[in-house]
Amino acid sequence: SKIDLKTFEKIENNFKKANIKNLENHYSANWTDDNTITVSFIKNNKIVKTISDYGHKSPNDFMLAYENAQYLYQTLKLKKIETDIPLSLELIKSKRDSTILNS
Repeated sequence: SKIDLKTFEKIENNFKKANIKNLENHYSANWTDDNTITVSFIKNNKIVKTISDYGHKSPNDFMLAYENAQYLYQTLKLKKIETDIPLSLELIKSKRDSTILNS
């Protein structure tokens, strides 16, 4: 599907505020039966970073960024994206710079 530039920029800016380059790859709570959210950042058809958050233990800025994008797919008409990227995930692709966000 496609999103408008304003929506994309809002999502992009939220992740920039989270300073993803300095985040750990895994965050985990010390309890069971909670959600795991995994976000992969892709540039030039390569995964540059993947962050996994079990039990909402990541920093607040990162949680806010993925929570704002997490249910966006429910408001869009989705189509399958053909890609060479080895992911079995639903993807939202930006035409602007081929960045792919996954929530």
